[in-house]
Amino acid sequence: MANRPEISIIVLTKNAEGNIHRTLSLILNQKISRNYEVIAIDSGSADRTVEIIKVFKSVRLIQRSPETFSHGGTRNFGGEMARASKYLVFFNGDAIPKDRNWLAPLIVDLESNKAAAGVFSRHIAKEGCHLYMALELSGGMLPVKSIASLKFLLPQERQAQMRRLMRFSTVSCAVRKSLWNRNRFREDINMAEDQGWSKSMLELGCSIIYEPASVIYHSHNYGVTEFFRYNYNSEKSFNEILGRKKSVPYLFLRLAAQLFYSATESIAMIRMPAAKGLSVFALSKEVIIGLGSRYAAILGEIAANI
Repeated sequence: MANRPEISIIVLTKNAEGNIHRTLSLILNQKISRNYEVIAIDSGSADRTVEIIKVFKSVRLIQRSPETFSHGGTRNFGGEMARASKYLVFFNGDAIPKDRNWLAPLIVDLESNKAAAGVFSRHIAKEGCHLYMALELSGGMLPVKSIASLKFLLPQERQAQMRRLMRFSTVSCAVRKSLWNRNRFREDINMAEDQGWSKSMLELGCSIIYEPASVIYHSHNYGVTEFFRYNYNSEKSFNEILGRKKSVPYLFLRLAAQLFYSATESIAMIRMPAAKGLSVFALSKEVIIGLGSRYAAILGEIAANI
């Protein structure tokens, strides 16, 4: 196909008017010599998101009803619409590339490491992010590159290490189109379609790269109910992906152990520099939401095992 791009960047949007102009401006002006296209898939925005996207004439906009959305299904649809010859890049419309050097490190990793199936970016908190989310990101998205693989693990070790190794994020990632064609994102789980895809790639003998040189701003200021639901569904999906049934004594032990971890996380939040400017009420609310989310995750784990 004439002028076929090597890369398709697929941006999923819904009600992202607060940052979508900045996001697309940066995506369209990346420092990279490769030819790429940008596709925006909007799932029923009720704000000015679509109007803003239409300002960017080079962006191919596809509008879908909100009922069609699913984390895996919408990304698979985007992959089907992509004209790329080599790579699919998935990006959330509520995220923002840190700079014009966000894309190149993802593609360089896939070019230089032929065993790599996918590469994902480092997430850092947006300005004004709640403490519990900022703490989670700072602990989980370190500025140290890592490559996950099952290559040197014994069969019995693979199962034990899989939860840690299958870490991946389609909020900002690049994958080989050829591998996605063979193994698309799961559409039968509520969340964690990225972790499920990563697991299948690792089991095929591929590797997954975490690339901290590619940086995005992405965080959510969830309320109590939203964060509870997010963690519940996320953990439930993880357990469905792993397919391992856990014993009742183990699950009760997890609940008991969380008392210790809750105290540790509470102290860490209180000691964060951003906590100094908060009132006692605001700080207490942050701690309660953060702790509640952890118990929500355990309840999701229990739900997947009963």
